[in-house]
Amino acid sequence: MQRSSFFILGALLATFLIFIPDTGNCQTPGFEQKPVWFEAGIGDFASENFGTGITLILGLTRAEGQKAEKIRFQHSKEINIFGPFPEAKLYSLGVLTGRRFADRYFDLSLYAGLGLSGGLTRGKYSHRDGGWIGGDYYEDDYFVSPAIPLEITLLYKPHSLVALGFGLNADLNMKNSTFNYALKLCLGRIK
Repeated sequence: MQRSSFFILGALLATFLIFIPDTGNCQTPGFEQKPVWFEAGIGDFASENFGTGITLILGLTRAEGQKAEKIRFQHSKEINIFGPFPEAKLYSLGVLTGRRFADRYFDLSLYAGLGLSGGLTRGKYSHRDGGWIGGDYYEDDYFVSPAIPLEITLLYKPHSLVALGFGLNADLNMKNSTFNYALKLCLGRIK
């Protein structure tokens, strides 16, 4: 419970520090609204120490010209039907900045940043379940590590408020680096 509270408080603080300072400019004559959008993605991940699984990504992006800033939360869960257990559950929260190359219908963005990763991985071997569908069991090993999140995203923008995209993501950390791809849906002021 403490770890999830830590990630939520970090996300709120990062949102405040990055996105809130621009809200006071709305009364400025000639103010141009900057693109800001929310994104959600689902995809597959591969890990340095474990198998593959499913990844869910949530992000909030602000763009200004060729510069973009993003807060990204990523949850990856290993999927093993017959073991070993426990399945890895990995979390990552990152603040990224990058360069975007945008035209009317497409947007290619390259990001890098700093973040925190954590989660549950397998520790030392514990025992083997002797049942009909048995599996190997390991001790729970929780970790928190500084991370370097990386991302490449290609968006198709058919409308000024909606975009569809594909992203390649990496979360480099000292315990268990992950690499994934995801299909994304973006909603907000995109163009």
